[in-house]
Amino acid sequence: MAVNAKWLVRTGALLVLVGFFLPTMAVSCSALGTTQSVDLSMANLAGGNQLIQTGDGMLYLIFLGMLLTLAASFVSLIRQDLDRYAPMVEAGGIALSVLVLLAKLIQLGSNAAQLGVNVEPRFGAIFLIVGYIAAMGGVALEFIAGAFPGMPAYNRGRVIIPAEQEPAQPWQDAPPPVFAPPPELPVLARLEVVGGNLPVRMVQVVGTDFSIGRGAANSLNLPDQRVSRAHVRLRYAQGAWFVQDQNSAIGTYVNGQRVQAGRLNAGDQLKIGDAVFIFRC
Repeated sequence: MAVNAKWLVRTGALLVLVGFFLPTMAVSCSALGTTQSVDLSMANLAGGNQLIQTGDGMLYLIFLGMLLTLAASFVSLIRQDLDRYAPMVEAGGIALSVLVLLAKLIQLGSNAAQLGVNVEPRFGAIFLIVGYIAAMGGVALEFIAGAFPGMPAYNRGRVIIPAEQEPAQPWQDAPPPVFAPPPELPVLARLEVVGGNLPVRMVQVVGTDFSIGRGAANSLNLPDQRVSRAHVRLRYAQGAWFVQDQNSAIGTYVNGQRVQAGRLNAGDQLKIGDAVFIFRC
């Protein structure tokens, strides 16, 4: 869900950026028995034209706010450790853009009423409305999915592999590190790392619900851009382990077969992106 939410933010931001230059409203006024009408975009209102001699530079903040939102949505491609802050920056950019737009629309409506000017929406307004709805919905989904793990509850039982860690030396050259879980959560199984560029040889499966993915809120964080933010979950119920793919883009493979959900037995091979594990319980 988090990956789709990120693309929803990007799509919404692009719609607003395009809509900024499209005709948003038609302004008409009557003088000496004739009616003059002109289509204006947010860019026209910001820079000025023949009808509006002096532009309002504050309107450029609408464009800059959504440009900031779009840039923040791509930060994980550059620095994954900064991705946890992206939803807050995205929300700030959207808020700046929306507040400036609403303030200027209210001001324009008031001035139009006083001057007897008629204002009608144009198709560019649709781009703005749909874009804002999509971007705000995407940010909301990111927060719901735990894309900004600021609360301590998100940090319990997590195993995080730093995105910029140096490539691991061959495992035979040094004893493999093992992450110890919090004492209040039991270790019910282990994932033996047999493939992929991971700096560990064994990962302890903590608790009965163990999440794996690229997002920092997962129990096991895999710094692989092909891995979905919320990729797969391992669940223990009724004396057995089960694997459940979270609608990931590249899928989850058990013993070479792509699976959506199924039972996970001791000795099964689990492949997630470039990482390959042997399930031990």
